Parts: sequence; C-alpha cells; structure tokens
Amino acid sequence: MKTAPRPVIVVANHVSHLDTPVILRALPARIRRRLIVAAAKDYFYRTRIRSSLVSLSMASIPFDRGEASRESLAECGRFLLGGWSVLLFPEGTRSPTGALGRVRRGAAALAHETGTPVLPLYIHGLSDVMPKGSVAPLPGGVVLLVGRIIPPGGDVEATRDRIQEEMDRLASERPGWGASAAGEA
Repeated sequence: MKTAPRPVIVVANHVSHLDTPVILRALPARIRRRLIVAAAKDYFYRTRIRSSLVSLSMASIPFDRGEASRESLAECGRFLLGGWSVLLFPEGTRSPTGALGRVRRGAAALAHETGTPVLPLYIHGLSDVMPKGSVAPLPGGVVLLVGRIIPPGGDVEATRDRIQEEMDRLASERPGWGASAAGEA
C-alpha cells in the first residue's frame, strides 16, 4: 500500500498574481493534490464572489497578513498536521521591483511548530510578464527553480535565515534562457 507523501511548506518569491498558477502547474501531482494556498485575506477575500473563485480555483484559504497572522499560521499548521502541504509567500506581499524582499518569520515558525520541512522555490521572469499593478500578462519567459529542502532545526530565526539564504541563492542563479533575457548586454 502506498503511503501519502509527507507534507512540506512550499515558499516562493512573490511578484505577480500569476505566481500561484505557475507554481501549481510546476509542482508534481503528489504535492499539488494535497496543497493549500495561503492567499491574502485583505485582497482575495474582500467579496463573496472573489473569495469563492479563488478558493475553488486554487484550493486557497484566507491568510491574514496583519494582526491575526498568528491565527492564520495556526490554521496552516492544522492543515500540515492533517497531511496537507501549504504554499506561503514569506515576503508577505508582492515585490514592486521584482527583487526578493526580506523573508518573514512565519514559514520558519510554522516549520518548527509542526516539524515540517520547507521547500523553497524561486520564479524568474514573472516580474516582466505580469508585474504588480498590471492587469494582463505580457509576452516573456518564466523559469521556476527548486531549492534545497530545509528541515526545521535550531531556533526559528536560524531557520528563517536558512530560508532567506536559499531564496537569495535561487534569486542569483541565471535561469538559462540566454544572456539578453537575464538582463545582461
């Protein structure tokens, strides 16, 4: 009898509303089938129609980025302990410049509380294809890089630092689509 795959906390940089669909398409089915997306409550859950569409299309749950973020992390923890993986954007918001921001503590704290490893991803190119503030995608290439699994260990801040370091490493990698697309002359 096959056992269910162990859940992971998937973390990724955040530059576009297309981040989640790209990640969902790239993840293997064994993770994607049991993945909950933590979506910004203040943005995606403002109206009943929008919240229904985002919840059904991406298997998302509302995530409060403000005062109630601890409760949102606790809800994510319940899913992890129930065998579901969770997708979080640890910067907390979309980057206006496309550059990776500071990784916040939430994913690291969740990893420690549940004993769940972290799977870092980095998407190159979406900041050009559909940057923050745009309403339609532009032509362009997108590459998703998969980082090294980060097991919880040490203290929360040390795990946060390891997540930041791995995300920084992935951000600095050249995606391999040619020098001109990577920003070099």
